[in-house]
Amino acid sequence: MTPEEKVETLDQFVTAFRRELKVDAVDAGNDVHFLRLTYKEGKRITQIGLDAEDARRLSRLFTEWADRVAPQGQ
Repeated sequence: MTPEEKVETLDQFVTAFRRELKVDAVDAGNDVHFLRLTYKEGKRITQIGLDAEDARRLSRLFTEWADRVAPQGQ
């Protein structure tokens, strides 16, 4: 994180298999915005940065998969 970055935590929760997931909206300055996903497995930490296009693509993929395996209303 640089001094110019503004970070807003959008959500933080424990996922399946007791892993921690944190989703931050990052304003890096100079009109650069992205989501930072931080996934914690014990001491291991993985961070992924997603721009708006990648976030939309993953959102569609996740929603399609979830609807296929566990349709809403069930």
